[in-house]
Amino acid sequence: MTALRYAIRRLAKRPGIPILIMALLAVSIGTTTAIFSVFHKVLMEDLPVPEPDRLVNLRAPGPKWGFVSDDEAGDSSYVFSYPMFRDLQTLRGSFSGIAAHHAFAANVSTGQRTQAGYGQLVSGNYFQLLALRPALGRLIAPYDEPGLGESRVAVLSYEFWQSRFGGDPDVLDTTIIVNGEPLTVIGVAPKGFTGITLGVRPQVFVPLTLRWLMQPGAAPAADERRAYWLYLFGRLAPGAQLESASTEINRLYSAILNEIEAPLNGSMPPDILRQFRARRVELEPGAHGQSALRTFLAQPLTLLLTLTGVVLAIVCVNAGSLLLARASSRGGELAVRASLGATRWRLAANMLLEAALLALAGMTLGLPVAWAALEFLVTVLPASLSGDLTAPIDSTHVAFAAVVALSTLALFGVAPAMFASQSDLAGTLRGQSRATDAMRLARFRRALGTAQIAFSLTLLVLAGLFLQSFRNISNVDLGISVDSIVTFTVAPGLSGYTEERARSGYTEIEEHLSSIPGVEAVGSSSVRLLSNDSAWNSLSVEGFAGGPGVNTNAATNWVNSDFFRSLSIPLLQGRGFTPADAKGTANVAVVNESFVRKFGLEERAIGARFGIGDTTNLDIEIVGVVGDSRYGTVKGAPPPQYFRPVDQGDELESMSFYVRTSTAPEAVGDQIRERLEALAPDLPISDLTTMRTVAQDNVFVERAIALLSLSYAVLATAVAGIGLYGMLLYNLAQRTRELGLRLALGATARRLRLMVLKEVGLMVLIGTIVGLVAAGIAGRAANSLLYGIPGFDAFSAAVAVAILALVALFASYFPIRRALRTTPVEALR
Repeated sequence: MTALRYAIRRLAKRPGIPILIMALLAVSIGTTTAIFSVFHKVLMEDLPVPEPDRLVNLRAPGPKWGFVSDDEAGDSSYVFSYPMFRDLQTLRGSFSGIAAHHAFAANVSTGQRTQAGYGQLVSGNYFQLLALRPALGRLIAPYDEPGLGESRVAVLSYEFWQSRFGGDPDVLDTTIIVNGEPLTVIGVAPKGFTGITLGVRPQVFVPLTLRWLMQPGAAPAADERRAYWLYLFGRLAPGAQLESASTEINRLYSAILNEIEAPLNGSMPPDILRQFRARRVELEPGAHGQSALRTFLAQPLTLLLTLTGVVLAIVCVNAGSLLLARASSRGGELAVRASLGATRWRLAANMLLEAALLALAGMTLGLPVAWAALEFLVTVLPASLSGDLTAPIDSTHVAFAAVVALSTLALFGVAPAMFASQSDLAGTLRGQSRATDAMRLARFRRALGTAQIAFSLTLLVLAGLFLQSFRNISNVDLGISVDSIVTFTVAPGLSGYTEERARSGYTEIEEHLSSIPGVEAVGSSSVRLLSNDSAWNSLSVEGFAGGPGVNTNAATNWVNSDFFRSLSIPLLQGRGFTPADAKGTANVAVVNESFVRKFGLEERAIGARFGIGDTTNLDIEIVGVVGDSRYGTVKGAPPPQYFRPVDQGDELESMSFYVRTSTAPEAVGDQIRERLEALAPDLPISDLTTMRTVAQDNVFVERAIALLSLSYAVLATAVAGIGLYGMLLYNLAQRTRELGLRLALGATARRLRLMVLKEVGLMVLIGTIVGLVAAGIAGRAANSLLYGIPGFDAFSAAVAVAILALVALFASYFPIRRALRTTPVEALR
């Protein structure tokens, strides 16, 4: 305790450097902890279920011939048909069981209010395999699947139960309406469980056998083996090994594939059929659940965590340099204590204790910084993901911050303590120390300064790359105007509307929105633009030679007559759609320029005909050509695309609207919600926002990396400048006698200034070389995150070097000026 009190008094006596170190540590530890919390949530956190390490996800890569539907749980290699699931579900031995799930858009009504959200179709053994216990009532069980559409029950998520029902235990046996179907509430899922797919937070869980009620518009028959839409996971039996389980499941899977399913795909080209027969099930660890979002975010989050680590390293180097200067100024004190019997190890331990107090203070102050950084991340992330990707600071994150604090202590505290305790204390007591100690100390401090320069340059170059990449994305010609447009989605098909009622509902919505003051046009489409959604069809086009191996796919969208005008998509040839293009009239389409080029229609687009699939019935006539525009993503090139009039469509259970206004879009958004709630209270609107926000959210990863890397680079450069300033100030103070002697012997101030700048220039040169090499390696590793720019850019590197050179020059100016203002007589005295 005596040593602790002494350390606190020493820090309080001269608080300038300790306060600076604590502030730098708080910022760096806090930001590192914030990024780690997201990294841990997305890539490391296990499902809140017992023994998650025994869970495995099933994957079957290879060709799938037929209907394929994937979602946020994974790409098409992870989906299976319903009959195949029921076949694999019979496996025992190495498996305790195999379960299935599928997310779906859900309109949930609990009386007077209908809410848009998600539901989860789950097999009867879903909760059983996850070994979960209900918060209330019971969970869906195998006996809830007696037959297709027979068991109309639902389990509420804990969040939905609390927010919608206030945690009322009397919710059991009440009726809720999900997608127009009455379901009886049988229980509430456990607290903290939101399914096994990151990015999807279902309000309700319903039996898998209700799929054809919940999704009437996406209904291949239950016995269709060429319809792939189910995600499967299993739990290994106690003591079972992954290898034996893989052998067991593939024995059954291969037999079904070759004996039952291959004969159903006689239209496959021979080479594709061989690949189809060779498909195998791959088992992957399932402790983290199933989520395509994890794969998508793995590289960006790893990069951001690495960048925060680099900033932390720079701060540690700077803190070590400052503590070294502080320890050197205490040479007399340490010498006196050594003369009174204190050992070198005792002196080192006392100084290390001071560093430990600074690290502890930095960690403590870093936790509020981490919380603030997480709040900032919420503003950067799309609203639909912020709840899933950010989590409050908990014990895991505090433990991580403690580990980081200990690591920083090792990085910045040990070296100064050892250097100070091993110097020539006796010489210090006599008023002079060995030249070798001074030279060794100066070399070490120069090495620290050079390291800071190298780290800072690496971050500056990377920040330049990501800023240019984001600028390139921001300047992409979308082919549509996203300014002054409010967009939202309604899904009458999910509220039990018939086709005729839904069609009239769309017309009523357009009429009501058109009457809002300032509204200039109201467009609509079945596929929402720039939202990672898409719909594709293979086509047979008049005059275009198709056949095996020829790509005849094109993107499609059902749109109303005002769609092109509302989004400012130019009409290049022919005409757009009119109210006359109704059901029962000749089928027509408008295509884009990429469609014309792909199918060789440059000279004959208007009047050309095509059909859906491999067919001779070319019953759709092209009546117009429009300019290319982005479809599902901002970064993706405009695909070949054809548009159909919405009045000729069937079973369009949802539509997205685009309301162009001459007034502030935010103000119009409130009026849209009020009007639609009055028009159809049972028809909830979802994703009400501006089209500009939709475009920004589509590139949220690039925006977040650009903003954060720039912040890190500015912080690192400022810290490097502070460190270089402190190092020069201390080194020149130690060389006061030398500089005075040189001045007394005739050296000019200009010559001494150049001598010092030469030393700084050497540090900058070495740091620049190391930093550029590191930036080149890091840039190539992050090349897939860059858009329209290579992994190393000479312009970004040149700007980074220039900025760092200016910072070094500015940091050098005042210490040199101060040192050279000392007269030779004062220096020698």
